[in-house]
Amino acid sequence: MTSRERVLAVLRGQKPDRVPLNVFAGWNPEVQEQVEARYGSLEAFNAHFHIDAVTGVLPRFPFGGAARHAQIADLDQYLALTPHDPHAATILSTPCDSVLSMTVARALQYHQQQKTVFCHAWGVFELSQFLFERNGMPGTEEALFNMASAPEKTQRLFMKLGAWTADCVENAIDAGVDLIELSDDWGQQNTMLFSPQMWWDMVYPATKLIVDRARAYDVPVLLHSDGDVTKVLDGIRKLVVSGL
Repeated sequence: MTSRERVLAVLRGQKPDRVPLNVFAGWNPEVQEQVEARYGSLEAFNAHFHIDAVTGVLPRFPFGGAARHAQIADLDQYLALTPHDPHAATILSTPCDSVLSMTVARALQYHQQQKTVFCHAWGVFELSQFLFERNGMPGTEEALFNMASAPEKTQRLFMKLGAWTADCVENAIDAGVDLIELSDDWGQQNTMLFSPQMWWDMVYPATKLIVDRARAYDVPVLLHSDGDVTKVLDGIRKLVVSGL
């Protein structure tokens, strides 16, 4: 089996010749230089550890970079803004940031080596934290405060962000990615960051936009969510993702 065949077989519920392996790394220049110094090249590293997939990461600032977001103070401003064109080629060729610098366009080149190409997409709660990021620190407090104090506006913002991510995902699928890795951290150590009802009211409908878009193309979605999300496992199942 090729790496790509191996991963896709697992996603179809078939038995592979071995367990497929992935390593999540943004491959920023500093990390890549260290890998190349030890193994010769990124390709040699993947071969040495039998890595079957390469992950390209979508941008995480819908309305511009971190500096632009730092100039925007509240929900009303974001609700009035139009995000970058999610169907533009630059969505696939722009690095997420200085750490997660492997773009979708660059990852797609690994199809030539029969690797599976993952597209790492951002969920609405994580994106809402990035909107209020300051000095490299995500605006988690602001995001949670908005959910509690302005639920109607937050719901509208989440739907706007979900529609944008869904369009970005469609762009990546059209370009040839094999799988969507949807990242949205909803949990903390022993419970969720917000109530399950808030998740159902605000997060679920917007997340469904993203998952449904990928499933319309028969492209599987893996959901990544840090922390304890057991209180919404029934909702995650209802989203019909291929893995958690």
